[in-house]
Amino acid sequence: MVSENCFYTIVPAALTYLYKEGRTGHWVDARTTAYVLDSLIVTGESLQSKNVEFATAFLLSSFRPEQIGGSWGSEIWDTALVLRTLSQVPVPQEDFHRRSLDWIASKQLDDGSFDGEPWDSLYVALALLKHPNLAGSNRILDWLLTVQNADGSFISNHYTGLFCQVMAGYLDSELLDTETQYRVRDAATLALGHLWNSFDKENLWGGSAWTNAFVVKGIAELRNSRLVLESDHVFDWYRRHQSSTGAWDDPVRTAISVEALWKLQLFRELDRCRNKSLQTLTAEFFSKSTESELTRQVSIRTIKAPVITAKKFLDRDENGNRVITLTSDREKLFGIVFAVVSAASSAIYGLITKWPQIKAILRR
Repeated sequence: MVSENCFYTIVPAALTYLYKEGRTGHWVDARTTAYVLDSLIVTGESLQSKNVEFATAFLLSSFRPEQIGGSWGSEIWDTALVLRTLSQVPVPQEDFHRRSLDWIASKQLDDGSFDGEPWDSLYVALALLKHPNLAGSNRILDWLLTVQNADGSFISNHYTGLFCQVMAGYLDSELLDTETQYRVRDAATLALGHLWNSFDKENLWGGSAWTNAFVVKGIAELRNSRLVLESDHVFDWYRRHQSSTGAWDDPVRTAISVEALWKLQLFRELDRCRNKSLQTLTAEFFSKSTESELTRQVSIRTIKAPVITAKKFLDRDENGNRVITLTSDREKLFGIVFAVVSAASSAIYGLITKWPQIKAILRR
């Protein structure tokens, strides 16, 4: 199939771009680093790799104390996003989890929302699914269900996709009583109906990589079978909109898109297994698992730029090669030094070339 080859082309290209952008061990800021780290872990990056080690260290170094607990910026969803990411990796100081949870909890309003913001509240709900014991965590679900419109939409298509991810997380958990489980299932069904009513084979759900990715991931996590039927259109859309660098706009949007496409491909592979005979299925499971094979196929097509620790001017990369480590600060310093040296060189050159005239003036 065309889309089959497409996945094994566009996703490794996107991952190659992300690894290249993260050569210094992180990506731009805490938000971007959390998004990219999520996508690398989902696609099979080892938790013991240098990429994960340095990105985790960067996130921990970006943590800032607050009057109550601590955060990763003034936006609640940034802290929720980083907290959820760090829940997947070995973190040496568990205090970060407790303090960030304390700060998030301090932002919850009486109605169950977080600052009354749907986007913040959705991200907090995703984070709290990994920390269900936080006081007030049940009230956020009740508030989210009241925000959903009668037609199943939740503000916009990409918000609705994120809403589907939250509903899928609750349905897969053991946090709900029977009545609430029915409410969440009904809300998810309504949301899926709205999204498929909004689907366009040419533009998908919105015409941008990250908005479509939120929807794709939400539908995939709810395991709605129609997504498999439309997967060719999804992969083809991303193929047509991918830049020559492998990116979709920037590292954040690329990371979100990679994770969504991975979820879709995995969902499609599992659907194929479901439709195979038991004899064939058993043989395949003895020889390989679907997810590990997917990881292997993508890994052999991805080029990983070596991570440079940049602690010494002359260092060695992961392959043992000597490299000059240029951090942003060192780049600025080199720029200043180069400018000074250039100016001095120009002055000396001018002095040498004009020395006869200068000597004549001095003799007067």
